[in-house]
Amino acid sequence: MFPCSESDLLRTTLMNLQRNNPAFAGRLASDRRIFGEFGRYALAAVHTRFDAVTWMVFDAEQEDEITGKPKIVRQESSPELAVEGLES
Repeated sequence: MFPCSESDLLRTTLMNLQRNNPAFAGRLASDRRIFGEFGRYALAAVHTRFDAVTWMVFDAEQEDEITGKPKIVRQESSPELAVEGLES
């Protein structure tokens, strides 16, 4: 369950969004926003080597086989697309 409404989640994430900087490709470009039942998911913008940030959803219940960190389960061009259809 979102700690706030989905629109509040997206709005607060956008408020803390940094402009994309290709020199920082792979680093977070926003704060993480935790959502889902028991805080399962995190939404964050990530710097890319291209023109715009990409939005990623991390799943705390799945582990990345290479890094051992929460697995990226979504990568989209907007936060709305990234969280669409996930448990809320």
